[in-house]
Amino acid sequence: MTVPRSQVVLSVPNSWEALDAAALDPSDQAGSDRLAEVARRTHVEMSDLRQQLRQLDLVLAGPAGSSSQVTLDMQGMDALPTDGEIYQQLAPVAAGRVDIRRFHSAVGDALTASYDMSPETGGANVRLTALHVDEGVLLVVVSSPEATTSKSIEADTLGHIHRKA
Repeated sequence: MTVPRSQVVLSVPNSWEALDAAALDPSDQAGSDRLAEVARRTHVEMSDLRQQLRQLDLVLAGPAGSSSQVTLDMQGMDALPTDGEIYQQLAPVAAGRVDIRRFHSAVGDALTASYDMSPETGGANVRLTALHVDEGVLLVVVSSPEATTSKSIEADTLGHIHRKA
């Protein structure tokens, strides 16, 4: 699947539901039904899901029975954030340690910040990957109740990432 506003292609597992914010019309019945199904599967209120879609390019909801999700957002940044900027952004929601790993991906320089959210902000395990691409910085955020699940989803989603030919 090509991420909106970019030339980045990533894998989406067959059992996942992809919601492209630009292509989804929540005013029609089919759009409302899809939103309701994703909200139910991810345990997110409809109003919160609508708000997410206004701010994000793409939301991937895990299979039925899963509260895992992946959000993607293209940011108009010239470079990856510094470690200090990441720590400052995540301090209000992280419960404890934030681990940051920098690496080179198939689409450019990248980093992954992994952390657990505090119980007050959802309690999920999160893996935030920032990919520096020609269009800016693509943020890929994986959240799941367990760290091993988050890591597996991240590997599945980003394992075959590449630029559209």
